[in-house]
Amino acid sequence: MALDLHHETVIAASAEQVWQELIDADRWNEWNPTLRDVDGPLVPGTWVRMRLRLGPVTVPMRQHVQAVEANRLLSWRSRNVADGIMDVHRTFSIVPRPDGGIVLTQRETARGVVAPLAFPLLRRSILTGYDRLGRALKARIEDPTPTTPEMSMRTTPTDQADWRTSINQHETFDHDSIDSLYYDWDRIGDPDGAPRAPLKFYVPRTTEDVVRCVTECRQLNQRLIVRSKGHSSNDLVTPEGGSVLLTEKLHGVLEVDREAMTATAWAGTPSADVDAHLATLGLGLPVIGDHAHITVGGFASVGGITASSFRYGMFVDVIQRLEYVDWDGEVHSVGRADGAEELDRLLTGLGRHGVITKVTVSVIEIDKHSTYWRNDATYHRTMEEFIDVSRGLCANPPADARFLRGLWVDFPLAGGRRLELGTMSVYRDAEAGAVQKDSEAAAYGTLHRLGWMAGRLPAGIDKAVKLAGMAGVIRSPRYATVKNAEFFTEKILDATVGDPQRFLVVISPIERYEEQFRRLWELLTHYRDAFDCFTFLSLYVKSIDSPYLAQGDPDNRRWVEFLFYVGINPEMMTEALLDRIADDLDQNCIDTGSFRYMHTRTGRDPQRLAAIDPNAHYNGGVSVHPLDRPVP
Repeated sequence: MALDLHHETVIAASAEQVWQELIDADRWNEWNPTLRDVDGPLVPGTWVRMRLRLGPVTVPMRQHVQAVEANRLLSWRSRNVADGIMDVHRTFSIVPRPDGGIVLTQRETARGVVAPLAFPLLRRSILTGYDRLGRALKARIEDPTPTTPEMSMRTTPTDQADWRTSINQHETFDHDSIDSLYYDWDRIGDPDGAPRAPLKFYVPRTTEDVVRCVTECRQLNQRLIVRSKGHSSNDLVTPEGGSVLLTEKLHGVLEVDREAMTATAWAGTPSADVDAHLATLGLGLPVIGDHAHITVGGFASVGGITASSFRYGMFVDVIQRLEYVDWDGEVHSVGRADGAEELDRLLTGLGRHGVITKVTVSVIEIDKHSTYWRNDATYHRTMEEFIDVSRGLCANPPADARFLRGLWVDFPLAGGRRLELGTMSVYRDAEAGAVQKDSEAAAYGTLHRLGWMAGRLPAGIDKAVKLAGMAGVIRSPRYATVKNAEFFTEKILDATVGDPQRFLVVISPIERYEEQFRRLWELLTHYRDAFDCFTFLSLYVKSIDSPYLAQGDPDNRRWVEFLFYVGINPEMMTEALLDRIADDLDQNCIDTGSFRYMHTRTGRDPQRLAAIDPNAHYNGGVSVHPLDRPVP
C-alpha cells in the first residue's frame, strides 16, 4: 500500500513562467528553501544527487529522474538502501486554472517495508517543506512589492525561512484542515472532546468579499462568527451548525511606511509572517505572538501579551489603525489620530463589533536574527523568594531590560515528591563573541531538536522529551538572538505532546501582585488536591505597561499577566468542573479589580463578563460572548 502526501499552491502566473523557475535547478539556491542544489540537469532516466532540507537537518539524496514534461510535470524517485525498503516518488504538477494562474501540486508517495513507520514520522517536516517551497516559488514569480489585496508578501531570505519553519507547528493536528475547523484550542485540554461543526464557511480575500459575506448573513438572519487560527479555548469560533468567516486568505503585508514607522497587513496574516517581511527591511514588530499562527487580527481582538509588554504594552497598544466591516456591512477605517475612542472600542472586542480586515501597527528598527541578548536569569527554590524577586522586577523593570518573564513550576516526582522551582529572566543587550554565538547555536539547536522529536516517539519517551524541554525552558540559554528569545517556548514545547494541557489567564493590577499570586496558586492547588484534575502546574508571569488597560488613568498602566499552563487528568477534569474553575477565576477577578484574557475559558453571564472584560469599559460597560451576540 502506498502512503501519500500532497500540497497545493495557487500562483498568479502562466504554466510556462512557473515551469521555467521549477526546472532551472542551477538557480534553486537563489530561492528554494527545501531543495538546496542538484549536481546535474533534470533529464529523464538520469540519476542526480540533491540536498533536501528536512526538518532541522539537510539530507543528501540520490534521485532517479522519471518524467520531465514541459509546463506540466516533473517527477523523480528516491531509492533508500535497496528497492523495497522505502521507495519515495515525488511529483510536481502544474495545472492551469479557469480564472487564470495555475495550481502547483507537490505530491509524495512512499512504498516499502519501513514506509509505514518512517513516513508518518516525517509527515510534518515533509508538509512544512512543501509549504515553504510553494510560498517561495509564488513570491519569486509574483510581484515582490504588494500593490493589490491578492498579492503575497515578498520573499523571505533563506536563513529567515529556515528559522520560520523550525518553529514547532504541533504534531497531532494542523490549523488549516477541514477537521480542525470543528475545534478550537479547547482540544489541547480535551483531545477526545466532541467536535462542534459549523455548517457554512466564508473565505473572503478582500474587504469587498467581507462586505458580501456580512450582507448575505444579515439578509439570511444568520449570526456570523469570525475565526483566524482557532486559538480560543472559550467557544468563540466554533458555532454548532452556524456560519464562520475564515480570515485565512486575508493574508499579506500591504504597506510599510518608514516615515511613520508603521506596517499595514491583512488581518489574517500571522504576526510571524509580518515580522519575517519586516526583517527584509531591517525592521520588526515590537510585540509579536509567541506562536507562529497567531494572526494580527486575532491579536487585536484579544489584546496580545508577550515578554516585551513591559516596554511596549500589549499588541493593541501598538496598533495605529484598523479597517473593519461592521455588522451592517459598512466599511470603516479608524486611527489613533482621528478616532482614538472608536479604536479603543474595537480593540479586544472578540469580533463583537464586526470583522477586522486590515491592521496598521507600529514597527521598530531592529535586526532580530543577528542582534543578541544576554539572559540574566535568577533561580529560586521557595515561592516566597520567587514572589519577592518577581514582584520587584514586574513593578520596576530595569531600564536596560529588553525582555522580562518569570516561571514558577510544580511537577510531581517519583515517591510522591514534587519539584518546585522558579526562574526570572531579564534579557539585556549584549555583544556576543564567537564563543557565545556558537554556544547559543548549539543550545537552541539542541532544544529545537527536542521540540522536533516531540510527537514522533512512543508515548512514554515523548513525555520524557517534553519534560526535558521544560527543563530547557527553566534553565534557558545564556545568550539568544532576539528571534530565538521571542519564540523560545514555541520552538521547544509541543502542546500536543504528553498530558492534555490548558491555559488559564488573569491580568491583575501590579499593586495586587503578591495577593493575586497566592490566591490563584491556592485556588488551583485546591482543585488539584481535591479532585486530582491537574497533573502539573506552571505559572508564567509577565509585566505589562499598557495605556489600554489603564483606561485613561496614567497612574494605572502597570499590570501583570498570570498565565497558568497546566496539565490535565482527563478522567477527572469534567466539563462541569472546568466551568466551576473558570467561574472561580472570574469571581477572583471581580474581587480584585482584575481582568481575564477573554479567549481563555470564562463564564457566559453578561453581567460578570462586563466586570472582567477589558473591552467593556470602552463599550458602555457591556460585554457579550460572541455566540450570544444578537443576530443583526
